[in-house]
Amino acid sequence: MPEVSPQACVKCASPVHPPVARCPRCGTRRPADGWPPDPRIGQRFLDRLVIRHRLGHGATGSVYLAEDPESGALVAVKFLHRTLRADDELVKRFRIEAVVTKALGIPQVVQTYDFGVTEDGTHYLTMEYVAGHNLADLMAAGPLSLGDAIEIARQVLMALDVAHRRHVIHRDLKPGNVLLTRAPDGRPLVKILDFGFAKVISEQGEGFFYPVRLTRDRVVMGTPHYMSPEQARGERELDGRTDLYSAGVILYQMVTGVPPFDAKNPMDVLVKHIEEPPRPPTRVLSALPAALDPILLRLLAKDREARYGAAAEVLADLDRAFPATESPWRLEEVSARAARPSQILRQVGQLVPDPVDVPNPPGRGPPWVVILAVAGGLVLAGLALWWSFT
Repeated sequence: MPEVSPQACVKCASPVHPPVARCPRCGTRRPADGWPPDPRIGQRFLDRLVIRHRLGHGATGSVYLAEDPESGALVAVKFLHRTLRADDELVKRFRIEAVVTKALGIPQVVQTYDFGVTEDGTHYLTMEYVAGHNLADLMAAGPLSLGDAIEIARQVLMALDVAHRRHVIHRDLKPGNVLLTRAPDGRPLVKILDFGFAKVISEQGEGFFYPVRLTRDRVVMGTPHYMSPEQARGERELDGRTDLYSAGVILYQMVTGVPPFDAKNPMDVLVKHIEEPPRPPTRVLSALPAALDPILLRLLAKDREARYGAAAEVLADLDRAFPATESPWRLEEVSARAARPSQILRQVGQLVPDPVDVPNPPGRGPPWVVILAVAGGLVLAGLALWWSFT
């Protein structure tokens, strides 16, 4: 849904909400006559497109709905915030998202058509516009039916299997990054978006990209409720089993109505991911079938060596446990549409010629460095929010 009367900062053009007294990005004070309308609305873009609405915005950019007036075709356009265009690592991540999603080329991943830089130096992606529902909004109403939850999980796992076999790890899988729609032939379709945190791994296991650092020696990325224990510890060596853990959290929440780990603040959630065993889903909701317990508990194993080794293995167990809920999609059909692994590595390698190494001590190490970093970030974010309203 488009935002109502979208407005923007007079200096940096970042989206703002009417009540704020200062732009949360650049600190500019609200003009006496209020924030002006978003200047992008109504603009012509790439000669043939017209920006119609602002669909939403986040910490790194804004997404707009654009239309081709001649054909009526709709596309989504993602702009990186102008204040971030000098951040080379963020720009690199932005470009890698475009390359990865375009190369995967499967129905279960939101497709990127193109990327580039506008005349004023703003980086952009043009993407497939998906008319549908966000999984996070659907889950807010409570547990989903078992059939719906299994089908959503199956398609998410299909997308992960295709990505992992092509050396791509998502690393920020969560309900807000899952869209529900229908394919042109009417089949229910689940789409994953936002590969901005994706890591592409070379044949030798080296990472072509890494996230923005929160501390000198460790990094933490993801959304606390859906992060794996190794992410919560800030470990550098992540693989596809990190995504499988996140998929397990999503499936757990879909069928029970609650996440496996919850707390009043994100730091406590991180600690629970690391230390606290999950309750079997049937103990949360006794009506659930017992066959779910071993699947979800294996997905949520603290030690990734105890988890499933590949998404296809989870799909096989779901098919055996729930044969009556057969998916209208087949993994072989989905996988056949994707580019070969070597093509993705070559395209990403052109953006990042030299694999970048992130300094990080070997071994597991204590989680407190990561947790303190997150705590400090939350404090600073809270102060910035308070300041924007003063």
